[in-house]
Amino acid sequence: MRTQPQVGTPGPAAGGAGPVDSGTDHGRMHDLTSERGRAVRLRSRAWDLIAAGRWAEALTDIDEAVTILRANPPVDLPELVDLLNYRGEVLSGLGRPDDGVAAAEEAVAASRELAATDPVPLATSLHNLGIRLAQAGRDEDALAVALETLPLWQQQAQSGTLDDVAALAAAYLSAGNRLAAVGEEARALAPLGEAVRLRRLLVEHDPAYLGPLAYALLDHAGQLAECSGWVEAADASTEAATILRDLAAADRGYRSDAARALNNRVACLIQVGRRAEAVEAIDELAALRRELAADDPARHLPDLATTLRGLAAERVRLGEWALALPAAEEATAVLVELVRDEPARAADLWDLSDLKATILDHLGRTTEAADLRAQLHGTPRHPDTGVSGSRT
Repeated sequence: MRTQPQVGTPGPAAGGAGPVDSGTDHGRMHDLTSERGRAVRLRSRAWDLIAAGRWAEALTDIDEAVTILRANPPVDLPELVDLLNYRGEVLSGLGRPDDGVAAAEEAVAASRELAATDPVPLATSLHNLGIRLAQAGRDEDALAVALETLPLWQQQAQSGTLDDVAALAAAYLSAGNRLAAVGEEARALAPLGEAVRLRRLLVEHDPAYLGPLAYALLDHAGQLAECSGWVEAADASTEAATILRDLAAADRGYRSDAARALNNRVACLIQVGRRAEAVEAIDELAALRRELAADDPARHLPDLATTLRGLAAERVRLGEWALALPAAEEATAVLVELVRDEPARAADLWDLSDLKATILDHLGRTTEAADLRAQLHGTPRHPDTGVSGSRT
């Protein structure tokens, strides 16, 4: 979205001293200036509330500011467009996607009045409308809006400014993702690839675009995989993981995204048969998810358990039995903790214990393997059904 515009105030009125008659033009100007100043203050406070996560309170201030600006067209139209776009974002964030769409549609309607002299508000508002429509589950409508937005940014990007090129890259990314959402995976590849190309150019001028490049690579890799382009998807996901790993080293906020990129890389490497590389990536992913789980167990322990199970299984496939055992034991400890609150995970724990018994057998620890299988024998794999999972 555009930066917050600064609303100026007129200089002192010319003429004599004394109180201003509210019925004069000067009085109306004073009232207008006062109201616009109030709108600016409300908007500034709303930004602070949003930053603090207090979205409901922010919405109250935004709504009041919108009411003020609606009363003063066309003077306040650009500011109104900006506020309506933010209003749509806040409403969607509060779980009111249809209201978010309505606010975004009003922003588009208002920005069309500005398009003859400044196409940026319309292009920005259309982009935001596409996001709101997608959040409301209206994928076909979101695609139509994304395709309308693209030529506007193509024209604007001819200026060559980094901001406009960045906006064009975002428009290509949106078009690609909207095509994928309606099942047009093959058609999605071209715009997603163009988004990657443009963001590479942006990185050459400003490393701050490395994060956006990584996210474009992830989206492109996902669609390449959908179209069975696993080798290319592996390369794209590897590059994304490398970028996000470096960013996470400086900013821990990138760790979840780095984990997502590594997880995608693992899936692609396994698909193309590069299992040794996949195991290295899973090992790195496990280390990252241990950190995440330490900070937020409820959110990240399930992912850690899945990663450790995968690590044990892949090491077994490679015949690395001694290395598979620690991963299986750690995964077991995590799953035991999870099963306390989620009994449905007992089946995963049963399967993992069975795998651990197999590993122990291959390591010559047959007594331990037999004891573990004895514990499993007759133990319901699905406690809710009472059906035994014994495989003996």
